[in-house]
Amino acid sequence: MTATPTPLHLVRGNAVGTSTFGFGASGGPYSFTTPQPPPGRHLLSIALCNDLHLGETTAGLVGGLPLLRGVPQQPGRAPYPELMSRALVEEARRRGADLLLAGGDISAGGAAHDLGEARRILDGFGTHGQDYFVVRGNHDRSVDNSTFLAAFPGLAGSDGPGYFARDLGGLRIIGLDTYVKTGNGADAGGLGPEQLAWFQAGLRAAPDQPTVVFGHHPLTVRDSVFPVTRGQCLERRQARTVVDSYASAPGVFLHHAGHTHRNKRTVLVRAPHVTQQEVAAAKEYPGGFTLLRIHSGGYALNHYKAGDLAARQWSERSRRVAAGLWPHHALGRSVTDRNSVAAHDLSGVTPLSGLSRSVNREQR
Repeated sequence: MTATPTPLHLVRGNAVGTSTFGFGASGGPYSFTTPQPPPGRHLLSIALCNDLHLGETTAGLVGGLPLLRGVPQQPGRAPYPELMSRALVEEARRRGADLLLAGGDISAGGAAHDLGEARRILDGFGTHGQDYFVVRGNHDRSVDNSTFLAAFPGLAGSDGPGYFARDLGGLRIIGLDTYVKTGNGADAGGLGPEQLAWFQAGLRAAPDQPTVVFGHHPLTVRDSVFPVTRGQCLERRQARTVVDSYASAPGVFLHHAGHTHRNKRTVLVRAPHVTQQEVAAAKEYPGGFTLLRIHSGGYALNHYKAGDLAARQWSERSRRVAAGLWPHHALGRSVTDRNSVAAHDLSGVTPLSGLSRSVNREQR
């Protein structure tokens, strides 16, 4: 039986393959070319995820627009944010992830119960601050940031309560809190002057060190099906400052962002050695995470759907978000928005010791 792909006529490009055969007609068959692995030996793998939204009950209520009714979970089934988050953790472990980075909007509204549940789920992957790292998104905001920090305390030795840098076998991980401001969450992200100065100083101190940066708000949003507003990005001047810092730091190679709930790969024009990878929301279609595979001569980014049956069922149900337009937005304009390979000298990174992690996971 021939599969019938969703016609993606609202996006330029072809999200389901590189072949244009059948476009404008009945559609398909589509094809794509699987890229070769990055050069050099494999060093470690990192699961990139975001937008778990623990506590949410209806997917697709975009900006409260009255015409977008949203999609709830079927009666009697587990809450979909919990279901999808647990499936993500299991799939990331199954795919061999050594680390996990959760890039904000861990909860739907910053409630202590929801953040606590997120902590319990993510602890299934490993130890916070060692095996996985979390930053705050605009949905995680509270009056004094206390609920988020109660669930995910600031890491020992961090320079700020919600941002940090860690050296893991020569790989520097920088986590940013992109909503250090007052607001209702719908406005542009902001780092705050202290965090921005700390970030710039850190890159100047070690510009050549292989570095992954992750934070909730993207630096730039391009080629969106939906209107792009200021609330979808980091504040414009701060984003420009970050990119200027990248231009002088050749060791930075990846900026992982969430917030847009889509897969999108963007090479930063003013810092072409840096890829910004937006990762689709864990909580809804297509549902999953992006696996960053680091090799000595480059890296690969591959998006994986959670394999759990109940997660797959919810993923298919939630593809109806935004009146059925969601696949046009969430998949990306091309296969390379979900799967790509880039060359970069990462020979200074050493493999993480997997012995203690393997023992701990077997015990869990």
